Amino acid sequence: MRPLLLQGFRKPLAMDDLYPLADRYRCEQLADDFERRWTESLRKDSKEPPTVRGVLFAMFARQYLPVGLIKFVGDIGNALSPLALQALIAYVSQSAIPENAPPMWLGIVYAVVLFVLNSTASMCIAYYYQRATAYGITVRGLLTAVAYRKSLRLSGASRRIFNNGRITNIISSDLPRLEQLLMYFHLFWTYPLQIIVILGLLIHELGAIAALSGVFVLVLVAPLQARIVRGLVRLRARNASSTDKRVRWTAEVLAASRVVRFFAWEDAFEKTILAAREVEMKAVTSSNLLRSVVTASGFAIPVVAAAVSFTVYAAMSPTFDSVIIFAALASFNQLRNPVMLLPQMISTYADASVALRRVQELLDSTEQDFHPSIDANMIDNGLAVSVRNGSFVWDDPADLEKLPPNGDFLVSKETETIIGADPVEPSKPRLTLRDIELAIPSGALVAIVGSVGSGKSSLLSALVGELQPAAANASVSLASAPQYAPQQPWMLNATVRDNVLFNRPFNKTAYARCLAACALERDLSVLPGGDRAEIGERGINLSGGQKQRVSLARVAYGAALAIAGNERLSRLLVLLDDPLSALHLVPECDMVITLKDGAIAECGSYAELMAANAEFASLMRSHTGASDPTDNKMVERDAIGVSAGSTEVLLSSGAVAQYEDPDELLESESLSSVGDNEKNAKGRKEGRLIEAEERQTGQLKGSVFLALMVAMGGPWLLGLLAACLALTQAARIATDLWLTSWTENRYPQLWKNGYIATYIGLSVAQALLLYAFCFLVALSNVSAARRLHDGALSRVLRTPIWFFDTNPLGRILNRFSRDQDGIDNSLSESVRQFCIQISIAVGTFALVCYATSGWFLLGLAPLLGVYYFIQEIYRRTARELKRLDALTR
Repeated sequence: MRPLLLQGFRKPLAMDDLYPLADRYRCEQLADDFERRWTESLRKDSKEPPTVRGVLFAMFARQYLPVGLIKFVGDIGNALSPLALQALIAYVSQSAIPENAPPMWLGIVYAVVLFVLNSTASMCIAYYYQRATAYGITVRGLLTAVAYRKSLRLSGASRRIFNNGRITNIISSDLPRLEQLLMYFHLFWTYPLQIIVILGLLIHELGAIAALSGVFVLVLVAPLQARIVRGLVRLRARNASSTDKRVRWTAEVLAASRVVRFFAWEDAFEKTILAAREVEMKAVTSSNLLRSVVTASGFAIPVVAAAVSFTVYAAMSPTFDSVIIFAALASFNQLRNPVMLLPQMISTYADASVALRRVQELLDSTEQDFHPSIDANMIDNGLAVSVRNGSFVWDDPADLEKLPPNGDFLVSKETETIIGADPVEPSKPRLTLRDIELAIPSGALVAIVGSVGSGKSSLLSALVGELQPAAANASVSLASAPQYAPQQPWMLNATVRDNVLFNRPFNKTAYARCLAACALERDLSVLPGGDRAEIGERGINLSGGQKQRVSLARVAYGAALAIAGNERLSRLLVLLDDPLSALHLVPECDMVITLKDGAIAECGSYAELMAANAEFASLMRSHTGASDPTDNKMVERDAIGVSAGSTEVLLSSGAVAQYEDPDELLESESLSSVGDNEKNAKGRKEGRLIEAEERQTGQLKGSVFLALMVAMGGPWLLGLLAACLALTQAARIATDLWLTSWTENRYPQLWKNGYIATYIGLSVAQALLLYAFCFLVALSNVSAARRLHDGALSRVLRTPIWFFDTNPLGRILNRFSRDQDGIDNSLSESVRQFCIQISIAVGTFALVCYATSGWFLLGLAPLLGVYYFIQEIYRRTARELKRLDALTR
């Protein structure tokens, strides 16, 4: 890491500066291993289904569990350091009397032992967090890949439950909580052991009664902390569904930004999203307040516990020995982290449990498990497509029963059905296709015709495995994997060329022929950058016809590559779902299939069906208004092209080009612009649509902090926070100084009760001020979360429409999911910890400087300089890495 840190210190890091990931961190390999173990667990004859927890344990337990021993060594080092401090204080006290002064080497030994204990503890704990963080990031990346793969295989009913917003929220908000759990996991057993060791030391130093009286304070607040943890668990579970709903609404509104803008629906949808946000904010506010209690308790309870123990010790002991008192105070300070983090750890465990449950639900959701069988031997029997017992539904009735009755979906109060979904009787599913018996010969050009909603697109979807069979004996067999152009073209957010190639090797001649055959030459001439023009999300910058032609070119290119690779022409299967809407092609077809109400009404040649004067002939006459079906009026139909000894290429002009020799397709004249575009870097730049996300380098601008301060409540609230923090540290310093005065009996006129009352008063004041500060930070963070979200939403809904064309939806949505989650739940804790730790450091330095009459500054100044230099190296690198993480997310 040293070269990377130095590189980040010298200049802003770029992706090229980062090291390649080791194999043990690569998501693809880890996801493959996870899915293999998951599949093996499903195949075993076990009543228990596989769990995310179990598979992760099998993958990482052997490497991750031993790391906890390193943390245990560090915690024991911290717990034992008060013993070395006690010996050092005793040495200093004895050295004050020259007659009984111990040798100097003994003090050096004590100092070295204290240094070694603290250094060892720091290095062990730092190494533990480094390894735990690495495993946490690995698990997060692994589950992100698994969740993405699962989302591609979901059934129709599962997609209704796990919509894009919910899956985005699982990846961006839930998985980071699993990462955090792996950081805290070993603390569940190391911290209790550390508390036991510290308790033993306190009993040794103060006696059993005095020590246990302070511990009793810790035990007394345990039920309160347990109640807080249970509240956080409930809030997390409730907030997860609220966040899902808000993110889903936001995603849907942003995806339909053009429609929202055209109809001036910004205010209406903004109110809808803000209403969902208001429900979410109730849980966010409660969670922030409860977490503030946990943080304040971590700092305040050890102070109160020490005050109770010292009071009991002073009442029972004739002397108030400074050696014992300050060693015991150091032991009580060692309890700060366990007391503060144990509730937070339990809360993290609760959050991670909810996250695990949500990931488990995603992985347990039903998949599109019906797939057509590919049988190359069908060609020998003269068949390209075979459908038997073909009754199909879009959703399995068993899956529909899992849909929630309300909450995640809009439900009609009158019919108690999901709005926008077809009602399905659990016992008798509504068939989309019924009794389909189909045998299409190889080498045939087939047209599927029918009125709107007759099942034409559903039949093609069934052939590619998108529908579920209603009967167990239903089968779909294909001679080869089909080239499929859907009715609604799907566009990649990439260049035109990338959309046609579709991650396949580039063949210049075949590519040029496909563009020409699909009439894309004119489109490329008007697009900036030619075939290097970037297509926006969902093809936003293309017309409907242009998207259809790109989709056709993608299919044609796949067929051309197969021809170039000497693929048997009789095995090529092309499915075109309403790509041309040209009636005059129907007479050219070898077979015509007429669908009505999801069933095959007629099947035969064009002449046979016209002569029968039944459904097909009636349909043709009704659409053309004439008896001549070759009229150029349009009719809605879909086509299945099955190539055999000759190749039929469907052109947008409506002609049918015949190539008796397949090589003619590749040897025809090519597009000259293709080669030019390939060499022309300017064309690539001009065709760019999606802008690279802006990345700030260097230190954060002051305007960012100013905007945050304003959102938190403005100068008056910040002033109140600063006053609370200053008074808290003043009370802490006064408590330590008063304890010193008490041990030295500087005010003999005060009785013992006077010392005790003053010390307890200062301790309670410190605790109350700390609670007030933490509560104020929580409330200011809630204010900032509300204002930043509402302001961002309002601006995004009213931004110019080109903003959505040049910024991917995922990039925008990420600001309203993971980034907003960080503001809602993590920002306040970071602010509290930063302010408290900085104030403690400043107060401690001031106290030591006062005690040493300023001599401490001679050693402190150079150490602070070295520390600043080291943290600046780290901070610059870490800051840029965090920005790269946000950009690549």
